[in-house]
Amino acid sequence: MVANDETPLVEDSATEGNDFDCGQDLQFSSDNEHCHQSLLQRVRSHRPLVPFIVFLALLLDAVLTTCVVPIIPDILHKNDSDISIGFLLGSKSFFQLLTNAAVGPITDKFGFNVPMVTGFILLTSSTVFFAFAPDLGRGSLWGTYAALFVARSVEGVGCSCVTTAGMAMVADRYPNQQERGTIMGKVLGGIALGVLVGYPFGGAFAAAPGGIEEGWKYPFLIIAAIGFMDLLLQVVLFGLSVSKIASNKTPSSMLKLVQDPYIIVGLALLFVSQLAVAMVEPLLPVWMESHFSDPKATTWRIGLVMLALTLGYTVTTPIVGRTTPRYRWIATLFGMLLTVFGTAVLPLAELLSEGSLYFTVLPMALIGSGIGMTDSTLYPTMGMLVDIRHSSVYGSVYALADMAISVGFFIGPVISSLVNQLLGFSVAVWLMTGLCLLITPLAWFLKSPRPRQEIHAKLTEHVELQQLSCETFEEDVACE
Repeated sequence: MVANDETPLVEDSATEGNDFDCGQDLQFSSDNEHCHQSLLQRVRSHRPLVPFIVFLALLLDAVLTTCVVPIIPDILHKNDSDISIGFLLGSKSFFQLLTNAAVGPITDKFGFNVPMVTGFILLTSSTVFFAFAPDLGRGSLWGTYAALFVARSVEGVGCSCVTTAGMAMVADRYPNQQERGTIMGKVLGGIALGVLVGYPFGGAFAAAPGGIEEGWKYPFLIIAAIGFMDLLLQVVLFGLSVSKIASNKTPSSMLKLVQDPYIIVGLALLFVSQLAVAMVEPLLPVWMESHFSDPKATTWRIGLVMLALTLGYTVTTPIVGRTTPRYRWIATLFGMLLTVFGTAVLPLAELLSEGSLYFTVLPMALIGSGIGMTDSTLYPTMGMLVDIRHSSVYGSVYALADMAISVGFFIGPVISSLVNQLLGFSVAVWLMTGLCLLITPLAWFLKSPRPRQEIHAKLTEHVELQQLSCETFEEDVACE
């Protein structure tokens, strides 16, 4: 059918068997086909839904991860410095680390939907398991501990699935480097918001009338309900289909990726930045309890210090995520230096008697801001490195990134506890300062990463074809 100036380029709806009015003055056949898509298909193609789903997944995991911290010692009738509590809380990172080795290649081969749905199911299941752990333990402390250990471990597996597949999906849907960094900065805000909500959320229910035994289940049941709604949203919007990668894309194995020096630099920076907070977090409450004489006042002081850490991360990630790709390495370098300065100054609060609270809050805010800067720049940088040096398939590289973070959070508390017992709080924190300072100059190597020759040739050819096609368009057609 040929259209004139007054006739829209649309077939008669009666001949097509479709009563949907697509409008007028459509110029391309692809628009005509788009008019016949169902509403659900159009919703699924709406890109902002992807970061929203991933944001909810990270938020849910962060809330679950942190809300158990203030109430597990009470339910087990143990001190929070007990080594069994440390193993329980650290089991998440351990199983998250193990699972990433499989989730990355699975995401590369079968797409994002199946790992994302599996992760939501596991997170929701672990939350329900947390809620009924005391009942499953049949009144025995060790039985309850075993049930909590299983729940925490399942949470780690689920977190691995949603984090790896989620960040890979964001990278895939947002190929533009500038846009990708902006979106990833906002998505990472889900972690900060979850941490911000999780600690008081769990503590409030634990302190409710009736004691810890009565208030234990409610926060987990609420989180499970939210997780179930997120799961339904994920299934409805994206389905359970297996989407194989394009034939012209060959995913790089994790072994090949870890042989790339630029990716090694990115992983090292991620590991050390997370190790800093993983070492400081478990030591600080114990130090503050011994440093401040009033136990009641110590509780809100610890909360204020942790709030400063979280707010620093929350404010920084969406802002720094907008950094132009050319200057991301500078933001990474500056973020590491903030972490160095914060950890260097933090032990000085021990030398003060008046105003030491403020001298504790400020360094923790700097540490949170520094980690937020490194996360929001390194995550899009890892995707860029895969684009220019490998193939634009992102599951394995973000699995490696999550593994680096998991290792930091798994060994950080162990190292800091040992050094603290042997040499004291100040030496433990300053040891972290030295390690951060030693690794910080590596950010310079991310200034101008060299593309591989074959990838560079393909990118050059793609740009030339785009320019040629733009020149052949009519003047009234927008060239993007």
